[in-house]
Amino acid sequence: QVSRQLIEQHLLEINREQIASALMSQWSMPEEVVIAQRYQNDPTYDGEHSSYAKLLYVCTRLLRQQGIGDAPTESISEDVFDSLGIDREEAEQRIQQVIESSNELIDMANKFGG
Repeated sequence: QVSRQLIEQHLLEINREQIASALMSQWSMPEEVVIAQRYQNDPTYDGEHSSYAKLLYVCTRLLRQQGIGDAPTESISEDVFDSLGIDREEAEQRIQQVIESSNELIDMANKFGG
């Protein structure tokens, strides 16, 4: 019943978000991407590019509520939606639209991947 984040932190003394953000930085990805990756599980992060991290936080939690991904199953504070200027119901509808379009998105990704 222990979260993967706590296990990673205990065993490796680093978590996957820290590793991924370091890789993104090494690969010269935009700072917004690096920050979003690093702080995607911290809805209270309020530093530079925090809106990207909070948006990723919201998306991963909404997808998890639909059984997709491995983000923690937790409710999203209304404060997070407010800080992004996003309506909760509209965000939930958009996630549902993405899920319903998943086959089309996979086809598009396959075309780009060759």
